[in-house]
Amino acid sequence: MKKMIMFFAIFTIVLFGQTEQIQDLYSTSPSLTYSYNNSDRWSVSSYTFRGSTGGKDSIDYASTDITSGISSWNLAPNYDITWTVWMSDTRTSVSGWAKSSYSFAFVLAANNSDFTNASCDGYALIYRNDNKLYLVKFTGGFNSNIEKNSTNISNGLFKHAESAGTETSKGFNIYVKYLPNGNWRIKWKSGSKLADADITDSTKYTTGSVTTPINTDFNGSSYKYCGYVWNHSTSGAAYSYWDNLTVTKNINPLPVELSLFTYKLVDGKVKLLWNTATELNNKGFYVEKNTGNNWVTLGFVDGKGNSNVANSYEFTDNSQNFGKVTYRLKQVDFDGKFTYSNT
Repeated sequence: MKKMIMFFAIFTIVLFGQTEQIQDLYSTSPSLTYSYNNSDRWSVSSYTFRGSTGGKDSIDYASTDITSGISSWNLAPNYDITWTVWMSDTRTSVSGWAKSSYSFAFVLAANNSDFTNASCDGYALIYRNDNKLYLVKFTGGFNSNIEKNSTNISNGLFKHAESAGTETSKGFNIYVKYLPNGNWRIKWKSGSKLADADITDSTKYTTGSVTTPINTDFNGSSYKYCGYVWNHSTSGAAYSYWDNLTVTKNINPLPVELSLFTYKLVDGKVKLLWNTATELNNKGFYVEKNTGNNWVTLGFVDGKGNSNVANSYEFTDNSQNFGKVTYRLKQVDFDGKFTYSNT
């Protein structure tokens, strides 16, 4: 009689240390406290934060203090910081930041709650007048000169949607990670808004991915404000849409981000496969197996040390497996510290 063979693997694992986070899903009203220059133009509609024009020609902002939920906030790459946001608008294109133009931006971190203030500097995802979104370093606040007062860190990530967006569709889900050496990684998924459960899962952002050059020009605890900027003309029918805001900081970040752990059956044997998104001081992985009694080390796979690009690994278990079999990885750094993947 054949014995049943069962294999269990863990998918989409991220190894984290202790984290702090702010989040706003705009279920009925904003859960975070915001500062505005025109509060009457911002409201929650269909579970989405919406910026209107109010029939005015203006640059409006809604900013929130990150330290309201992350008391140890410090803008520095070694703290492993991530941002997520959904952004869309009812326009079919953007025309820039001059008067009677349309554009919008997501501010990741700024040193002033008033994003229009001349002393406001920071980092943002901004639509320029070429109709493309960029990650930029900006100075002098958001005004009609923001195009020349900001420096591109990334090339154009993508073009504005060519059809009018809604509260849930025809926009972009965006995931930004500040890597340990000062690079920035931006991933995105176009189309419909991600479900709440998928917001912080980097593998859900599947349309595009870019890793920028290093930029650590702005850093420190004073860059503690994030939020939205909406440049609009007088049309009463135009709106910007925002949702799925999260800012997460790992207080004790671990050196490896494991983005996939799965298996294949090859000639009756289990072939384990895993991917890393980033590695810092990674000596490698012990592959461990449990058939119900205790964990046994099957072998060791060398890591890449320091890496800001995706890497793939594999290991084949040549033994016969009957019944319930569970695998895990023990990641070890060069200092002897280690951590386990989930099982």
